[in-house]
Amino acid sequence: MTLRRPFSLRVLIVTAALLMLVMPIAGVAMLRVVENVMHRQTESKLIAEGAFVHALFVEALGNVPPDGAPAAPPPGNGTRPPFFPSIDVGRDRVLPPTTPGQVPAGPAAPEAVLAGAKIEPILIQALPLSLSGVRVVDHHGIVVASSAGLKGDDLSERDEVARALAGRYTSVLRERAEIARPGPLSRYSRYRIYVALPIIVHDRVAGAIYIGRTSLTLFRDLWEDRFTVALAVMLVVTLTIGIVIAAFVASPLKKTVRRAQEIAAGGSGGGFRTPGWAPREAFELNDALGAMVERLEGRARYVEEFTRRVSHELKTPLTGIRGSVELLRDGWREMSDEERERFLGIIEADTARMERLVRRLLELARIEAAGPATGSADLRAVAQGLVEECRAAGREVKIEAGDAPSFVSIQPHLAEALMANLLDNAFVHGRPPVALTIEAGPKLVVRDRGPRIPPEHLPHVFEHFFTTAKDKGGTGLGLAVVKAICDACGAEVSVDSDSAGTTFTIVFRPG
Repeated sequence: MTLRRPFSLRVLIVTAALLMLVMPIAGVAMLRVVENVMHRQTESKLIAEGAFVHALFVEALGNVPPDGAPAAPPPGNGTRPPFFPSIDVGRDRVLPPTTPGQVPAGPAAPEAVLAGAKIEPILIQALPLSLSGVRVVDHHGIVVASSAGLKGDDLSERDEVARALAGRYTSVLRERAEIARPGPLSRYSRYRIYVALPIIVHDRVAGAIYIGRTSLTLFRDLWEDRFTVALAVMLVVTLTIGIVIAAFVASPLKKTVRRAQEIAAGGSGGGFRTPGWAPREAFELNDALGAMVERLEGRARYVEEFTRRVSHELKTPLTGIRGSVELLRDGWREMSDEERERFLGIIEADTARMERLVRRLLELARIEAAGPATGSADLRAVAQGLVEECRAAGREVKIEAGDAPSFVSIQPHLAEALMANLLDNAFVHGRPPVALTIEAGPKLVVRDRGPRIPPEHLPHVFEHFFTTAKDKGGTGLGLAVVKAICDACGAEVSVDSDSAGTTFTIVFRPG
């Protein structure tokens, strides 16, 4: 028994398509996660740098807030360290690039200016190593120390600086004004991260540390081992999907093609072997091809046997005709009129037998070649027409057709051929009258009053060329035609014989 697989080729293809669709989506999601991680790594780096600058500036102030520094909000509000990375690409809005600072409305706090002057050289020296732009602003928002310009500008209108001056840590993601190329891979990012840490001295906001730098970039970090492994995994998964599809689809089909080529080249039929892991369609295709090959082989055997039997059946009358012709040609003048008539009669009888044989063969070939027949015929009307022809030819037929439905699924000309062959068989083998009955079912019954058919002959009555009445002109094809017609229209034929005669019964499908 062929093992059926639970999946079909359609499921396999759809699954592969979904995987191919999910992979880039998953890749995009992974890249977004990676990007978010890199932004937070950048933010963590800036917080760490800001903590050192904070310590330097507070020490330069002498740990005393400048005059007029506002009070800091109460703790627990993001106003006291430690500060944790909080940037989320999926949640936070990306701000536009920074603009130049404003001209301050007044002077900066003197204490902050002095402290900024002390630490600014350190900030400038650290810039080539950290690549971060550091600015320290007093409690008014005026830059008092810078590693890269804007000193003396008022930055209080920038949102992150304003919130830091209110005592709250703030981090933002801004678009870069331009992407520098060529340059370090780490500078290829589209964004800059800015953090603003409040400088709180004795519960007073003495200013803010404002630091910004380009975020870590995927272009550089893709060269790291973890991302290289991720890319390798995606490549392996893609190749695996292709190999699986090739194994599940192409391999079984190639085996089927090779087997078909072997058969076409003259090899033996046999079965089409399908791997157990093949899709359901491969099993169905191989089953169909196997059935087709088996049918073709059966048809070839049938043609071979049929040809042999036809040759045998035609050989007898041809031999008789040839022998009679040779005798007539050699002894025409010496023969009496009775002898000439006898040999001419043999030629005529054998010729008539050959004509009947050829006619039945053509009829049988047409029916078997046509395949399943469709249509509808009225058995009662067909029977009436045939009975009238039989009676006109001097053949006695009794017909019984009640009121039961008599329309059946068969073409009218096939119904006529079916009845005609059954009646001819009854007239050859039985004694009149022949009874033809149409019963409910619909069912056709033909009874004759001939001798009983021996039990050993009953299984062969529908075989080609089987006849016990060759001396009466029987060809052995009439009942074979009946069986072929029944097979073509889906009817069932049976035969029963006893001392009272023989009965043929055909049960049709309703029309």
